[in-house]
Parts: sequence; structure tokens; C-alpha cells
Amino acid sequence: MSDRTWDNSHLGVAAVVAAIIPLMVLYHGTQESSGITLARVSRAVGQAQNIRMVSLDPDSNQVIYELWIARELNRTGILTPERCVVYDLARGEKEDIVSGVVTRVGDSELANVREIGDNCLGFTSSGIRADALGTRRDGPDGREVYEFTWDSRRIGGDPIPIRYEVEMDTSTGLPVSIRLFRIELPENGWICRSRVLFEYLTQARMRAVMAGESLVVAGSY
Repeated sequence: MSDRTWDNSHLGVAAVVAAIIPLMVLYHGTQESSGITLARVSRAVGQAQNIRMVSLDPDSNQVIYELWIARELNRTGILTPERCVVYDLARGEKEDIVSGVVTRVGDSELANVREIGDNCLGFTSSGIRADALGTRRDGPDGREVYEFTWDSRRIGGDPIPIRYEVEMDTSTGLPVSIRLFRIELPENGWICRSRVLFEYLTQARMRAVMAGESLVVAGSY
């Protein structure tokens, strides 16, 4: 285990919502050569009980945020350099894990937190280009990498080429990482703009993480 380093950006709930890459954006309507649709992969993610996401700055490898989705517990946790908060969606409350203070959550904030969980689990179908090109290649450790490319249209400007790379664990059919690339200037080529890691936890492990273990146990990223 190595010491975790953090990006010092100030992230609120709305910022985390905007930063998440919805999985269905990547998987909607895509089929690879074996005939297995990646929509099936999205459904598998939707059935995962406990998901831990770690968003990294691709240049510095610093952690931007961690997101914890506990479906059976009906809780969502957000860990940033500034705070560690766990939302109890059934009770409409949030707990500051550092101070132990529990407060009621307003409807707007609660809706944003629910959106985080819904988008993370792949329940949104907006965003993908119908002509997005999907290809598969072998990845490390027996994994597979699925690549999707398309041009993002801009009003009054040239299209920006977009590429998503999704690394899959073939034994579970679940993604272990997602990277977003863009070509903003042709002479610079593809530049990685986002990297997200996925971990699928046991119930006991998720309870430990939401109790504050991530504050003292460093991850090796």
C-alpha cells in the first residue's frame, strides 16, 4: 500500500455528479464480435451490491474523489480532500464521518445524491452517439479492453474526437477501470482527461469503508 495523494480541488455533491461517467453512456446498444452486448455488462453493474469508485487525475495520479454505492444498505458515501460524508437515503440524513454529526438533507441535495448512484450504476441511456465505434482488444492480466470513439459536436466549432476505454474483468463481466480521452488540438493527439477505478466490495468491507476506514487506510493507485 502506498500513501494516497489528493487533488486539492473543492468538490461538492453537484460537482461529483457532473464528474461521473455514466456507464450506460458507454454500453448502450453496443455489440462485440462474440454477440454479447455490453448492455449485459451494464445490467451486471446494476446488480452489484457494493461499488467503490475512485476518480484519479490522469496526470498526477492524485485522487479527486471516492464514491461508495451500497445498494442493500441504501447509502451513498462521498470522500473528497475536504470531507467524508455518508448519506442514508432512506432516512434522508447525512453523517459527517469525521465529526460524527448527523443532519437532515434537503430535497435538492438528496436528489443530487440519488443521481450519483443512478448514473454510476448505468441507469441513464442519454449521451452516446449512435455511430460510436466499438472495438475489443486484449488487456493485462487476462482482461479485455473495449474502446468507443466518436466526434463530439460543438456549436460554432470543430468536432472534438472522444474515446472511452473500458477495461473489463472477464471472470465477473464487470468494469475495473474507465478512461476518457479527447483530441483538443490535432498536433497533441489523444490526451487522457479522466480515469476512474472500480472495486466491488463485500457487505462487511463496505460497512468498514463507510465507517471511515478510507480515512486511514491508503489505497495503491
